[in-house]
Amino acid sequence: MIKFVSVGQTYKAHGVKGEIFAELNEGLEKYVFKAGVVFIKVDGCPVPFFIQSHRDEGRLFLKFEDVNDPEYARKISGTTIYLDEKSLPSNIRDKEHFKSALNELDGYTIVDENSKKELKIISVEEFPSQILAKVMYQNKEILLPIHENFITHLDETKKILHMNLPSGILEL
Repeated sequence: MIKFVSVGQTYKAHGVKGEIFAELNEGLEKYVFKAGVVFIKVDGCPVPFFIQSHRDEGRLFLKFEDVNDPEYARKISGTTIYLDEKSLPSNIRDKEHFKSALNELDGYTIVDENSKKELKIISVEEFPSQILAKVMYQNKEILLPIHENFITHLDETKKILHMNLPSGILEL
């Protein structure tokens, strides 16, 4: 069975030949292009997409085999790009697995080990420098950094992320 690692994101169709604007996680481009195939979930199932060509003009544009029109490219826009974990060296694979797991935290509950507060994750936002969880606290949305130094335990069965949040972060 193939294990997948999130390596990027598709954004929108470009032009009339089925190209799509995409971003790949920093440092993973060479592994993606070397593999030549990525996976995108279609109707919840990972489907292989073979990279026909790519160009970088300040923005990355991918052209997949058999995606020949903007309508089809739009169907796979706004989706996560996955790679077979075997296409990555083990040290990078472990780091990307950690980041992939963090991106799947919607619906989890953060339990702050210091204050014992429970915060329901509404969504996860990925920024170039960090991953943030959007949570509700005292009737307002706040963003919390999801950083490996703050995480004490991830219980995937109960969907609980145990963390040691920095003191005062909920009051910002």
